[in-house]
Amino acid sequence: MSQLLPSPEYPNPNYRPNDTAEFRLERTLFIVEATHNEAHELWRRYAQDSRHSYTVKRDQLHRFFCTDSYPDTLVGTMARERALGYLKELDDAVRYFASANEKPLKWEQVSPGWLVRVGEVGDMPVNISVQWNEIDGYLVCFYEAVSAVVDNRMVEKWLKEHFKGKWDSGTRRAECDAGNFHMCLHAIEEAKKKSKEAAT
Repeated sequence: MSQLLPSPEYPNPNYRPNDTAEFRLERTLFIVEATHNEAHELWRRYAQDSRHSYTVKRDQLHRFFCTDSYPDTLVGTMARERALGYLKELDDAVRYFASANEKPLKWEQVSPGWLVRVGEVGDMPVNISVQWNEIDGYLVCFYEAVSAVVDNRMVEKWLKEHFKGKWDSGTRRAECDAGNFHMCLHAIEEAKKKSKEAAT
């Protein structure tokens, strides 16, 4: 009987044999410790494709209220002016409550990711879940310890062994948690700037 699905072991020699977590980490710009829910909330906040992205919502409202959808009549003009007033209030609120440099990012999931065993404590495995997203063209890894037994020193040792990334002109390790995701965004901006300078 033929096997319809790839075997579940990691790394799987039958499915993208050269594509492993270790291989991807060599090409990764930044790693972020985040639960699946935290990673989703970061996507929801920053991704241009997110339905909750402020910029997307604002563009939709602007197109709906402030284009030619209203006739050039007194009622249409009043409705447009009222909509523009509403959008100004919305912009002011976002400037007050949100970071001024927040902008939507091109955010694409590379794969569902893997469960990687980084070691054992007694006879219990220590596993991390790893998944990758391409954010504005740069590979970012999100990881989370998910096994019943977790040894954080073992996880950190495995990550340091396989990921050597630096940022801030090579002075800091390219790693953060979900609460400090702005560091990852700064690293992406730094990488873009370096890439642009190298092209000129």
